[in-house]
Formats: sequence, structure tokens, C-alpha cells
Amino acid sequence: MPGSASPIGQTPGPGKLGLARGACCAIYRSMNIFDDRQRGFEEDWARQAEFDLRVHARRNRLLAEWAARSEGAEGNDWKARVRALVKLDFEPEGEAALYAEIAERLGQPRSRIEEKAAGFEEQARQSLEG
Repeated sequence: MPGSASPIGQTPGPGKLGLARGACCAIYRSMNIFDDRQRGFEEDWARQAEFDLRVHARRNRLLAEWAARSEGAEGNDWKARVRALVKLDFEPEGEAALYAEIAERLGQPRSRIEEKAAGFEEQARQSLEG
């Protein structure tokens, strides 16, 4: 029947809702833009998190190598000491255990170890960026 309300279950077209033709499409396009932006932010965050993890791992490796050299280790003994120190970062205490162990082995204050770690972190960041 012309002029009557739309039957139940049928969605009226854009003209019947008072929207200009194409307005619905514009709304959906803008929603897609927001979805794309969100996806982009998530990808950036994931990329940055992966980069930070690589910097952290490389910094710990450089710190462990420096500590093993400072102890006077050579050859297989040096490799074993580096490996043991790097594994400390995977302990529940993480970084704190690594710094404490190196400070104890070298007989140096922890603040000195943290300064060295900061320098190695900058070195690791530069080597991964470039």
C-alpha cells in the first residue's frame, strides 16, 4: 500500500530515513578510516615493543661480554660466563639479578654497572636503528 509504514523486517532506504543519498556510505567510510587508524597504531606499538625487546637483549649481551672480559675470561670460559649472565635476565628478578651478579663478580658498586648498562643500551639502540 503506497504511503504506509515499511513492513517489519525490512530496512527503509536512505531516502526514507531523511539521509541524503550516499550519506550512509560516508558514515561507513569514516568508520573504516578509524579502524585503519587503530590498526596502524597497534602495528606501530607492536613494532616499537619488538624493537625495545631487541635493544634490551642486545644491551644485556654487551653488558655480559664486558663483564666476562673484565673478569679476565677467555675462550670457552668467556662464552660460558656470557651465556650464564644473559640467562639471569630470564629469572623472575630479571635485570636486577643480572646487575647484582655482575656487581658481585666484579666487586663494583651496582650504580657503576647501571651506568655501563645505560651506555650499552644507547650503543645497542644505535646499532639496531642504523
